[in-house]
Amino acid sequence: MRPELSCVDFCFSPALFHSPFFQLLCKIVGHPQPADKVNFKRLMKSGKNLALIPGGFEEATITSGAAERVYLKDRRGFVKYALENGFALTPVYTFGENKTYSNVQGAWGIRFWLNSLGLPGILPFGKWWCPILPRNEH
Repeated sequence: MRPELSCVDFCFSPALFHSPFFQLLCKIVGHPQPADKVNFKRLMKSGKNLALIPGGFEEATITSGAAERVYLKDRRGFVKYALENGFALTPVYTFGENKTYSNVQGAWGIRFWLNSLGLPGILPFGKWWCPILPRNEH
C-alpha cells in the first residue's frame, strides 16, 4: 500500500465492497469501506479521511466515450454529513476516464433497475484482444 494512502478509507458501494475480488483489489490501494449511511456516519464521527465516488453504479451505467457524464442526482447525503461533522470537501474529476472503456448505450430502464438491485447495469469493454484491460489510446 502507498504510504500517503494509509490514512484514507475508500468508500464503495456495499455490493462492490462485499465482492471478494474487488475487496482484495481495494486493500492493495488502501482501506476499503462500504459507503452505506451508517458506516459513513461512523467513519466521519471518528474523524477519518474519506474518499468517495458519489456517482456509483448509475454513473458507470451512463458512461459514454462520446461525452463526459456525471451522476449526482440523489447524492447529496455525503455533503450534509460533511457539514455536520466539520469535514472539508475536495471535489476531484478525472477527465478522459470515459475513454478507458467503451460501454454499451441504451436500455436505460432495465439498466437502472439492475442498479437498484445492487448490480451494475454496465457492459464495459477495453482492448479488443482483452476486453477487461483498459484502452490507453488518446
